[in-house]
Amino acid sequence: MQKKQKEYIEENFDFLVELYNRYVRFIYKNKSTLEYYSSPLMNLIGVPSDEFNVFCIRYYNRKFSQISPESIKSNSILYSLLRAAKIILIYFYSKFIFKKIRNKKSIVIHAFHKESDFNRKEYSTLKSPPFEYFDGFNIIHDINPSFVSISSMHKFKGYRDNITCSLIYINIFDFLYFFTLSLKYFFSFYLIRRSSSILNDFPANVHDIIFNILKGVGTSKLINNLDNESRYLHMWENRGHQNIADFLLNSDLKSLFLNVAVIFKNNPEYMFFRFLNHKRRSKLLLMSESNRDILPDKVVQNSSLFYNYRIPKLNISNDSYSNKILVITPISVSRSRELYNLVCKSNIKNIKIKFHPFVDTKFFKEKYIENRNLYSCIKDYGSVLYSGYTSAALELYFLNKKIYKLETLNKIDIDFIVDYNMCTIISSLDDITSKTELNRLDTKNYFLGIENNILQYYINK
Repeated sequence: MQKKQKEYIEENFDFLVELYNRYVRFIYKNKSTLEYYSSPLMNLIGVPSDEFNVFCIRYYNRKFSQISPESIKSNSILYSLLRAAKIILIYFYSKFIFKKIRNKKSIVIHAFHKESDFNRKEYSTLKSPPFEYFDGFNIIHDINPSFVSISSMHKFKGYRDNITCSLIYINIFDFLYFFTLSLKYFFSFYLIRRSSSILNDFPANVHDIIFNILKGVGTSKLINNLDNESRYLHMWENRGHQNIADFLLNSDLKSLFLNVAVIFKNNPEYMFFRFLNHKRRSKLLLMSESNRDILPDKVVQNSSLFYNYRIPKLNISNDSYSNKILVITPISVSRSRELYNLVCKSNIKNIKIKFHPFVDTKFFKEKYIENRNLYSCIKDYGSVLYSGYTSAALELYFLNKKIYKLETLNKIDIDFIVDYNMCTIISSLDDITSKTELNRLDTKNYFLGIENNILQYYINK
């Protein structure tokens, strides 16, 4: 991305978001809601996504008659076929592993599973809310099939009472129907892509469409099968499969979306809230007023504020004389590797890197890594560096840490942490040693929602 392109996109970001969404709605104006939500254009990944980056660059090039290279990585046909085969295997294998929920008054948590979750004394995932909120409820994790390996399926047998998979709620005839429908939608998007100069190389992965439809349909069937005292907790963003599930619900009582992070304006989630073409059935719980203030009115009307259980209410004492530096990475693997390489090449001895929990660290040297929980180790550090976008930077600002952001020259950079002067922009690690005084904002509740009602209030409501 060229400097002028970057500056134009950042200055006109809201306009380009709306333009992108209008373009997608125009493409799918004669399509079904199911096809609309299962489209690759509805399941963007990245902050911002490669698809949105390329869309903006192509708009800029046309507007100013510029020519510059832009491309999107696409998966191979073999990879897509293997992923499609995986969901077929998981579907049939899950029928023998998992059980349908029979207990009344259950809390079902949409779970992003990792192998290490089996090591917990009581099964939970990284994003599971505190179990003490759910006294009197039967706690069950609904495993997202995208995060399950075939080789580990047999391990779930020992947890059959508190783990399920929404795919088992789809009978064989529906499975074959929706699988076939996914292929139809794949070829439909392939034709759309061929006829559009804007989308001509956008990834058209059949496995993404299959996963989104089957996960969405399965989740809706699971929720509709629950009694009225039970609740289903959707974690994280409003991906296509979650919007499909919401669209197919037959009750407004059982489904909650938990927003447990900052909604950055260039997050896919920010764009997804503008995609919805149906009245949301699920209740949206937002962690702060700052998140609510950037959402459309139609979304805000069906939302409430709740205290984000991931953020400690107590301040952690900060050693203002500490010269130790902690680098925190976003979920982006490429950005994490860039930060790791900078740390390795630097001459700074008192620096460590804290990877996002979903970044696999086995290929990185242990001596550079901070393995402790963020809130357990942060008292040892005086300065924090981040790049890209991470909610942790905002949280640590309110723990009185000096926050630095590494300048990015080739990425769209819409970041309210910068806008509110909560950090210092630097171009190299050496700049961290310079003295920095930030204007501390007395707005902790506005940004983090620490005075909101706790999740338990809405569960029992």
